[in-house]
Amino acid sequence: MRTLAGGYAEALRQRTLEEQDQVTQALLQAKLNTERELWISEARFRQVFSESAVGIAISDLEGTVVTANRAFARIVGRTLDEVVDATLPKLWSSAHEADWADQPTLVEAYRKLASGELTHFRRRGQLTAVGGEISWIFLAGFLLHNPEGVPTHHVVTTEDITDLYLLQQ
Repeated sequence: MRTLAGGYAEALRQRTLEEQDQVTQALLQAKLNTERELWISEARFRQVFSESAVGIAISDLEGTVVTANRAFARIVGRTLDEVVDATLPKLWSSAHEADWADQPTLVEAYRKLASGELTHFRRRGQLTAVGGEISWIFLAGFLLHNPEGVPTHHVVTTEDITDLYLLQQ
């Protein structure tokens, strides 16, 4: 009887180890699949971000740009290196003379986003390049939040609407 019980216990132990190994392999495969999907998703986002015709800048809550795409740099008349670490309000007024009828309101909009008073904003304005070329810009802003819902960054999208503006005129 003892031999029978010992054999049964050993078989049960082997079966349990095999099942644990199968579960471990399934979890490992699920983790690898998830990491692969995350990498693919991030690669897609990076490509959309960098190749978009719409200018996109992400800044901290104080307005300092942490990343931007080439379209954003082109629209504000700067290189990417000049845009990163610059502050958004200064980008609208330093390389260009910003003719935002509501420039103080624009700065206030950033503050209201950070405080939660606004969920987003939209503005249209005129930028005059140092060489005198005028362009019309559509600007939209919103916040990114962490998983706890706390605001972490501003996102600003900028579109050069000069051709559309001129057609409307």
